[in-house]
Amino acid sequence: MAPQPRTHGVPLTRRVVFFILACVFLSTASANDRNAKIRALMDAQGLLATMQQQLTAGRERGRVMANQMMDNTLKGLVPDAATKEKMHQAASQFIEELQSPVTAADIVAIWADAYGSKFSDAELDGLLAYYQSPLAQKEVQISRQALTVLSERMQAAYKPVMDAALARYIERIKAIVGDCHCAKQ
Repeated sequence: MAPQPRTHGVPLTRRVVFFILACVFLSTASANDRNAKIRALMDAQGLLATMQQQLTAGRERGRVMANQMMDNTLKGLVPDAATKEKMHQAASQFIEELQSPVTAADIVAIWADAYGSKFSDAELDGLLAYYQSPLAQKEVQISRQALTVLSERMQAAYKPVMDAALARYIERIKAIVGDCHCAKQ
């Protein structure tokens, strides 16, 4: 086997391997740094808090809706305690099964791809500097408050639609339950 060419006492193939490993390490470190910048930017923009608030609100809406459907389904019925407990457990399981599998890290990774990839590192630094400024933080706070008002008004406008659909659903369920022998006699 022919001897490896040497550069400064280190075989050339070993130097190439070291170079490739260094590139991989720096690339990973750079991606982690970008994700850290994007996470900081999302935090400064109020996006992480808004997304968490939406997840929490969705969970609570699901809980209220499941409990309301169960309460309305039980009207006119005389289930025993065990059946009632099973229905409550089913509602709790339904609510748990509705939980999003997306984590904060997933949200950052998705945002880094969909949003952060459109900006250079220097641009991300500029955005981060702006969104951490007092003016931008005031804007973020006011925007989040306005989003809460907007959401409440949209929910209020949608409530009659949901209530009517829920009432029709309950009537259909009652008709189905009427065929079982669990209604009050």
